[in-house]
Amino acid sequence: MAKFANQTVLNMQNRIITSIFCATLTIAAMAQTETPDSIKTQNLDEIVVEAQMQRTSPTSTTFIPTVKQKNASQNAVDLLRQMAMPQIQINPVSEAVTDNAGGEVAIFINFLEAKYSVVMRLANNPVQTQL
Repeated sequence: MAKFANQTVLNMQNRIITSIFCATLTIAAMAQTETPDSIKTQNLDEIVVEAQMQRTSPTSTTFIPTVKQKNASQNAVDLLRQMAMPQIQINPVSEAVTDNAGGEVAIFINFLEAKYSVVMRLANNPVQTQL
């Protein structure tokens, strides 16, 4: 009788292990099926990427004007007015450009520092300012 009980226990363990194995395979098979995405896709003809107009580092802040600002300005100082940067002040009489503390502002044209006299004579060109 003990032999029969041991065999029954072994059969029961085999059935449990087989059931667990089948359940695991079923769950794994269900996890492999992928449901279609509910969000419709759309092909785009053209994508426009616009860059940042301001870059800040620990030592400086660089501003890059938009095409609209360049077209609306008469000269480089007027371009700075068009950009409306809160970090600088432009004297309306002398057109001197200073920061809010009264310090000098370096003006760069094509990434090269420009003298103030050159800036005053410029028609609107690609200008980049750095505080």
